[in-house]
Amino acid sequence: MILAFADVMQSSGSKQKRITQSLRDKTGQNVTLQDVHNMVARMREERRGSDTVEQRLESLLRGFCGRRGNRASLFVDDATLAQTITVRTRQMRRWFKAFPGVMLVDTTHNTNGSRYKLFSFMIQDLYGHVSL
Repeated sequence: MILAFADVMQSSGSKQKRITQSLRDKTGQNVTLQDVHNMVARMREERRGSDTVEQRLESLLRGFCGRRGNRASLFVDDATLAQTITVRTRQMRRWFKAFPGVMLVDTTHNTNGSRYKLFSFMIQDLYGHVSL
């Protein structure tokens, strides 16, 4: 029951310090931040399963494309290493149809920590060749 309580708090976005305090209040035990850290790591691992990053990405993209009107494209380099993954929802496709001059809308979120480029240009020639 306590693990389920902590799992709900963690999956809803609560910080580990808040989970620690809530568990202390709920159980009366001396729960340390390290205990909560270990518990959260185990719960994340169980949720994630034994799939590789590639398997999780494929599952996510298949689920996304399974919804009506959604599309995804994967651009790879000569070594078949993924360079760009594009996803388009039905709403985004409607906007592109309304404004055909727009080639790319790059929406990034919380990527500065990973030092990702925050904007990109995508150019496609008459023959379908794409460059970023």
